Amino acid sequence: MPEIAIPDDVPSGPLRDYLLWLRQLHKSAGYPSSRELAKSLGPAHTTVTRLFKGYPSNVRLAYQLIQHLAENPLRPVVRSEQEWDRFYDTAARMLEGAKTQAVTQVESENLADITPDTCAVTFHRIGESDLVDQAFAVEAGSLLAKYHELHDARISSSFFTVIMERGLKAQGHNDLRVPPGHPYSLFGGGQRWLLKTFPERSTGQVVISKLSEAPWLEEVDSVEDCILGARRHVAEDIDSVDRILAMKFNFDRRGVNYDLVEVPTNLLKECIASATASHFSKNRHGFLGVFNRPDSREEGVRMRFDRSVQKVGVTLQVKHCIHHGSWVVPNGTDL
Repeated sequence: MPEIAIPDDVPSGPLRDYLLWLRQLHKSAGYPSSRELAKSLGPAHTTVTRLFKGYPSNVRLAYQLIQHLAENPLRPVVRSEQEWDRFYDTAARMLEGAKTQAVTQVESENLADITPDTCAVTFHRIGESDLVDQAFAVEAGSLLAKYHELHDARISSSFFTVIMERGLKAQGHNDLRVPPGHPYSLFGGGQRWLLKTFPERSTGQVVISKLSEAPWLEEVDSVEDCILGARRHVAEDIDSVDRILAMKFNFDRRGVNYDLVEVPTNLLKECIASATASHFSKNRHGFLGVFNRPDSREEGVRMRFDRSVQKVGVTLQVKHCIHHGSWVVPNGTDL
């Protein structure tokens, strides 16, 4: 496999330094292909490729890649226990430095200049929320305002993590961390949060393109095996988080609209537990499961089991979710 190029839009700094360091490990291991690495590590080969191009959304997987490359060099290297400790200390330091550049995206001292009086972003509450209070709403609005002062594109999942961290901190939660080796995006307020972003392709729907990595799909040929895999692997992934939040965005004449919705984990688990062959159909990419809500005949959840990218995605109606509020960043925001 040829050397994987680092994207040109990654500026000089800790993130590029980390990617250059990772590329050197890749070279020392003889440039194993992404498909070879995927077979050893478990995720889809496209996910492995992305690990070489930016800050990893899955830090646990990044550590697994680093370990695999370091322990399988083309030319054998003998390291003492102390040398291995120093190596992994370096890996942790490089990843932490990369995070400060990749996740923040804007300078924290500039963010401090944004106050409720100067923030042009408006917040709209729809129903009750046990998450978003005044402090959280103002902090999130400030971050979104500053972000769109510097960027035209919508926020990434990494910046969504920043919003959650800062919002929870504004509420007085200090037990905030993004622990390596765990499938959730953030631990804070005593809960494990899985955070996703998605564009509004269809009004009234929440679309999560990757709910779960699914390398196990490569061995699945029948609906029955797909159901067994969902009950074993997808249900386990859902159990590993406490809450799933999705930030939906769209652009209109007002500006950029962000809706914060929560996907009920119990609904997802109920659909998987009650799955039968009648819920499933097979297509060229894999399998599609369509489930009604347990309390009605109304369609509740669609799950896509995509063998081509080895991922499980989910689509459900917004009305089946919890709506925590909306922010509007107006066109031409000038702070």
